[in-house]
Amino acid sequence: STGGLRERERLLISRTLLQRLAKRVKLGVVTGRPRSEAEWFLDRMGIRTLFDSIVCLEDAARKPDPAPVRLAVEQMEVERAWMLGDTPDDVRAASAAGVLPIGVVAPGDDTRAAASLEAAGAVTVLSSVAAVEDLLK
Repeated sequence: STGGLRERERLLISRTLLQRLAKRVKLGVVTGRPRSEAEWFLDRMGIRTLFDSIVCLEDAARKPDPAPVRLAVEQMEVERAWMLGDTPDDVRAASAAGVLPIGVVAPGDDTRAAASLEAAGAVTVLSSVAAVEDLLK
């Protein structure tokens, strides 16, 4: 009944950029969070409708297993995909699912985070999620 950490969570990418991206490509979310929590956040941020697939904890095995990434690709009905992730498990799951793994250094992380994403197999590591737009040019 009282506010907690989830009320302080913010988007790592602007809503405007997500809207622009959603007009160009299909977007999906693959998270280890329970569906109720993931949908609560997406609704709170006003971005849930921008995603063609939302794969949550209840839907498939946990990353680094490729199953949740494969499920998202299947739901989006695409043949090729990129996955942005900020953990080595994200990168490993994407790679094992045949999806191009792109690392993103989370705010507050240092150069060791970038190195761990590269070591896990990221094809590139971005300093922020917003930099993905440059890759689409």
